[in-house]
Amino acid sequence: MSSLEEVARIELTNLFNQRPNTEINLVKIIVDYICTEGENIEMYHWNRDCGLVERYYTRFGLKEGTEKVFRIPEGTLYSTCEYLKGKRHGWMRYYYDGKLRQEAYYEDDKQSGIERSWYSGSNQLSREGSYHQNRMVGEWKTWHLNGRLESVEYYENEKLNHDKGRAWNSDGTPKSYILFVGERLQSMYNIL
Repeated sequence: MSSLEEVARIELTNLFNQRPNTEINLVKIIVDYICTEGENIEMYHWNRDCGLVERYYTRFGLKEGTEKVFRIPEGTLYSTCEYLKGKRHGWMRYYYDGKLRQEAYYEDDKQSGIERSWYSGSNQLSREGSYHQNRMVGEWKTWHLNGRLESVEYYENEKLNHDKGRAWNSDGTPKSYILFVGERLQSMYNIL
């Protein structure tokens, strides 16, 4: 953490401790530190509702570069997000207790690419799949906490294809699924 980040964390924590019952109608209302470098501005916003400090850069009024959000008063990293000309463009990552918990890739402010999630308190992957233009596509996998594969699902034309999906119990034995729509059998899979 840079010295400026540390100063911002300390000052915003002090502000919160001095006025904990202050009503704030807008989520991001207090801008305490602005460091100008040409047309780039480093900004800090305090979100009292969830105890977070947001740090980002603007270029001509639009977010640019990597935004970092920190938990207050701990000062631990909560999330990072890459911006290009005010739009999410690159990796968006969430952290808990200093460990990566979720990441997703964005292009032109739309989720387009891999998304991964990990179990809390573990390095075990819990879910992985892809998006295109904010829509789930292709193969999606989930894992049990013990690391065994839990399910494989396929998304085609914005819909889950039940005929291609598979699922397993935590011991590795296959699960069986029968999908009914009303009284009519829609599909069956993983029945051996």
